[in-house]
Amino acid sequence: MLIDSNQVEHNSTLKTDLCIIGSGAAGVTLAREMKAHGDVILVESGGLDFNMEVYDLNRGSVSGKAWSATMASKKLQYMYLQTTRHSFFGGSTNCWTGFCRPLEASVFENRAWIPHSGWPITRSDLDHYYPQAAILCEVSEQYAQHEQSDGRQFKFSSDLRPAKEHKSPPTRFGIKYRDEILQSKTIRTYINGTVTNLICNAVGDTVERVEIKTIAGNSYFIEAGRFILATGGLENPRILLNANKQHKKGLGNENDVVGRFFMEHLYPKVRPGLTALSAVRWTGNDKFDEFGIWTFTPEVRKQHALLNVGIAFESTEKNEAYQFAQSVLSTSKAIDYDSVTNDNTHYDSIVTRARLHIELSPNPDNRVTLSEERDKLGMQRLNLHWQFSELDKHSIYKSVDLFALELGKSGNGRMSIGRLSLLESFGAHHIGTTRMGNDPKISVVDANCKMHELTNLYIAGSSVFPTAGFENPTFTIVALALRLADHLRAS
Repeated sequence: MLIDSNQVEHNSTLKTDLCIIGSGAAGVTLAREMKAHGDVILVESGGLDFNMEVYDLNRGSVSGKAWSATMASKKLQYMYLQTTRHSFFGGSTNCWTGFCRPLEASVFENRAWIPHSGWPITRSDLDHYYPQAAILCEVSEQYAQHEQSDGRQFKFSSDLRPAKEHKSPPTRFGIKYRDEILQSKTIRTYINGTVTNLICNAVGDTVERVEIKTIAGNSYFIEAGRFILATGGLENPRILLNANKQHKKGLGNENDVVGRFFMEHLYPKVRPGLTALSAVRWTGNDKFDEFGIWTFTPEVRKQHALLNVGIAFESTEKNEAYQFAQSVLSTSKAIDYDSVTNDNTHYDSIVTRARLHIELSPNPDNRVTLSEERDKLGMQRLNLHWQFSELDKHSIYKSVDLFALELGKSGNGRMSIGRLSLLESFGAHHIGTTRMGNDPKISVVDANCKMHELTNLYIAGSSVFPTAGFENPTFTIVALALRLADHLRAS
């Protein structure tokens, strides 16, 4: 059932068993999983399509040394909080690229060289859910158990290992699962209504109801036995911090952790970054086939105190490849290992750009706070403070050096290392701001994604990740949502 929040009786109160706030990958997954286990209300701030007035609610400010003084960076800085969020049915799946890969087991571990690392769960706790997530994201079920590439294209030492990312169509959750959600007899979906306040009981340990407001001026309340906040890594902390009438620091923020530990993914290219590689087959359109990702082993990362970094190869035009190959590797030949045993066919050397997939460190100083400016609904806008740590920079540059050395040592090619533009490309992945952990002093939710200080409020999405890995987070967001649904059914 679909209801426009503007049509709800003013100041009325709706009642349900479970209220899910947000209709992105996590919210839609949870609604599907819980529809047979009671009455569910799903709340979406936007409508079924993009709306400029809702888009404006995401406006805020960004500060920190991650941003350079260039005009391009200043424009990016100004637009970041809006362009990386999509407040309409389906959330950020309306624009995601579709890459799916489980987080590596090492991401969950306490890595001594990375402060604040370590999850309260292990990779094995999600292994049961990744195959289910593969179905929802429309990638092969087998992918969850077969993460490693066969690596035949290149012959590297044991320090490097190949990895695959499967590509979802990509699945637009708001389109793919819309009919199922809207036609369900147990799910009521309210669009065009934004949660502006979480109201607790007198003791302050249980959320009794939430307040919904619309841009057109309507307001109403929802009472529920349990609530799930699934509005993304920026809006989750913003809603909690704005719930400051009963809790002066914000709901669940007695230890000043809500909004801290913000993380993103960077995808810088090595500039000029032209890497001559052998063993690449040309395709009919004068581009070469894109490979998977290469990563260093956990042992190498530990030895050099590195965050997780994946390295991929981007295609270049054939004529550019020839020009560079002629000047740098004029005597080199490329070998396609698929065909060499058959007819010894050799191919001309080609050129790619090396693109990094970078995990950033969990830094408590990178955080979401509230500004004095308010939006049209009366909520304080957010400020994101974000800067790179020395560990971030060390991991980026050391990984490039190590990979360049490995490329030459193995005879696969040569890398020309030039300037790295760190903010040339980023993932629009908002991670870590309501992190999971066992200690309430340094985390917001427990291992089951329930807020430490509250009996019935859960958080879903990448905001609960204690560390980011280099992988796109959507696949793990869905797996964690499936795990949370199991917990809710059992309890």
